[in-house]
Amino acid sequence: MIPGLFITFSTETTGLITQNAKGELIFPDIISFGAVLVDQGSIIDTMTIQCKPTCPIQEDATRKHGARESDLEALPPFSAIADEITAYLDPGIPLITHASDFHWLALKAQFDRCGIAFDRPEPLCISKLCKTSDADDSDPGPSLFALKRLAGLESLTQVDNRLDASVDAKDIAEIALFLEREYSDFKVAS
Repeated sequence: MIPGLFITFSTETTGLITQNAKGELIFPDIISFGAVLVDQGSIIDTMTIQCKPTCPIQEDATRKHGARESDLEALPPFSAIADEITAYLDPGIPLITHASDFHWLALKAQFDRCGIAFDRPEPLCISKLCKTSDADDSDPGPSLFALKRLAGLESLTQVDNRLDASVDAKDIAEIALFLEREYSDFKVAS
C-alpha cells in the first residue's frame, strides 16, 4: 500500500541521460526540483527550487519545459540549493517518483558531481508499480501522462510555468492517492 505519509518528487533537466564513447552514462543537470509532502491523503506542503545548469540545455529539453540557459543565468547552482533538498527529503519518509530510472538517477548523479553526500533510500516508482504483470524488466511502465489519463487528472498540468517540477510532483501524489482509493488491492510491488 501507499504509505500514509510520503514525499513525491520530480525534476526538470538539461536533457536526457546519454552515453559517452566509452559507454559511461552522462547525466543531465537538474534545473528544477519539485517535491510534495502528503499526509493521510492530503497535500500539506510543496517545494520548488530552480537552479543554474553547468552544461547546455538540449533543444529537446527546451521544447519540453521552455527553459533556456539565459532564463536561469541569475539562479544559484545546484550545489548552493542541495542542502534545501536534502532537508526536505527526510530519510524517514518514503519517497515516490515516476520514471525513477531517470529522475532518481539524475538526482543522485547531481549530488555526486557536487561532491555532496546524498544517502536516501531508493524511491517507490509509480510507473513501475503500475506495470502489467507480463511486462519484462526493461519496460519502464506507463508514462506519467498515461497514469494521469487513467486517474482522470489530465487537467493538472495546465500551468503557465512548465519549468516548475512541483507540477509533476503534485501529479504523482494525486495518482498515488487515486490508486489507493480506487484499487483496494493496490499494493506496492517488491
